[in-house]
Amino acid sequence: MQMPLRAMFYRTVASVDYSTCIKCGLCARACPTKAVNWAPRSYPTINLKLCTGCSICASSCPKGSIRMVRKYSVLPVAVALSLLLVFAVIVYAVNMATQPVAVEGVGGTVTPVESWYEKYKESIWGGKSEEAPPKDPLSVPFGG
Repeated sequence: MQMPLRAMFYRTVASVDYSTCIKCGLCARACPTKAVNWAPRSYPTINLKLCTGCSICASSCPKGSIRMVRKYSVLPVAVALSLLLVFAVIVYAVNMATQPVAVEGVGGTVTPVESWYEKYKESIWGGKSEEAPPKDPLSVPFGG
């Protein structure tokens, strides 16, 4: 059975109007999931964790004291938080992947690893030359 999309955002549960309830307990006897708790001469209470929203208790109430109401579900909040966590992990991974990393070189010195753009420039315009560095197309004005 496929869950409808609206069930992701809210669910329908029973709610008791205590001003009109006559404390008969018919709702508790009619509930198939035992979500309605009732003791003799007391008001019924609804266990929202067990209530499936079937409305059998509402139809069994002689005074119409039970009505079905929408309660917002926690599922959208959980989905939003998990998506935010995944997005944060991806941003952190991309940020760490683009940072230059220091590695230990020969003789115990620490030398930075060249960034991807420096390697790209070196592969396109040839080796590093001390006398005349090649023109970088990103640093030259358009048409130059």
